[in-house]
Amino acid sequence: MPPFRPDRLLLAGLGVALAVMLPAAAGHAEQREGFTCTLPDDPAGRSRSAQSRIVGGSATDWQHWPWQASIQFDNRQGLISDAARDFIQFCGGSIIHPQWILTAAHCFPAGVDARNTRLWHGGSRVGQGGRAHDIAAIFSHPRWNEATMENDIALIKLARPMENLPRGAVVQLQTPVQERMFAPSGTCSVVTGWGQMRSGDHPTSDTLQQVDVPIIDLETCRAAYRGRTRTPIHDSNLCAGYRQGTRDSCQGDSGGPLVVPDPNVPAGWTQTGIVSWGLGCAAPDSYGVYTRVAAFIPWIQSTVSSN
Repeated sequence: MPPFRPDRLLLAGLGVALAVMLPAAAGHAEQREGFTCTLPDDPAGRSRSAQSRIVGGSATDWQHWPWQASIQFDNRQGLISDAARDFIQFCGGSIIHPQWILTAAHCFPAGVDARNTRLWHGGSRVGQGGRAHDIAAIFSHPRWNEATMENDIALIKLARPMENLPRGAVVQLQTPVQERMFAPSGTCSVVTGWGQMRSGDHPTSDTLQQVDVPIIDLETCRAAYRGRTRTPIHDSNLCAGYRQGTRDSCQGDSGGPLVVPDPNVPAGWTQTGIVSWGLGCAAPDSYGVYTRVAAFIPWIQSTVSSN
């Protein structure tokens, strides 16, 4: 069976709701030339009309995706002897408020916590430019289940709010109503991150990558995985990718955002998914599995308002 892909494997190597509750940053994310997302398994290669231009992806400028942040492990004690940097990128996250970051629960196994991690934001190349931020607390979903990958969602509270954020840096989260309107099966979505560019034992990317993938209905996704893994695909998941593989998120991208175009919000995009797991990266019949943001809006609201 192909290797299971949650980024806790990487870590083992280391030893809109809020739009209602809190004002979003004004303005728009920097416009870019759109992407072309091929319809799922379309032999004619026809493309959707969504405008636009990881594995199978391409380098991008962080200003196109200003909510993207890097979660980094503090290696100043030399726990990883062959590491080239003091801080090592291992997961992604998205800014949903100047003091709150949305990510995946599996990014924080035992021993990885606010004391030995930091958040970095504001650059395309890891560690170059940008600004580092101390983490005050990490809140994993109380029903997060590592065995089944259910409720794979977490919130990071920064020690202090981020200042001087660029326009559109706070991404809006999709409510169930928005999800039905803007993220049905076949919708072209974009995933960003600094994860591996090839499946297997390869380093993560130094430069932010983007990849466009169509959203796949859950029954198709479940059928593709049936008999190949004991990890269920829950109603609180969504899947995206291509039956033939070729493009996907990968190790190091976990916790990062999957976004879809939404003309009704300031940034022009809403976040509908969080990179969670898969079998291999960009392998045939192995769609990427994401945490469905709309299923967790009440928990996000409750956690932020009570902390």
